[in-house]
Amino acid sequence: MSWVIGDVGFKGSATIWLARKRGDVWWNYAYTVKQTDYYCLATGGERCTETYHVR
Repeated sequence: MSWVIGDVGFKGSATIWLARKRGDVWWNYAYTVKQTDYYCLATGGERCTETYHVR
């Protein structure tokens, strides 16, 4: 997946699955998304990217 909002782009992947426990159904998810500030990169900035993980 990927999207852009203004000067900031996001790119990553996500997984969604169902699990059963004692007859109940539970939603689970995991994702990794890298955020890049393209204005920061273009102007020689530092720390222009950040990565988010949920597992």
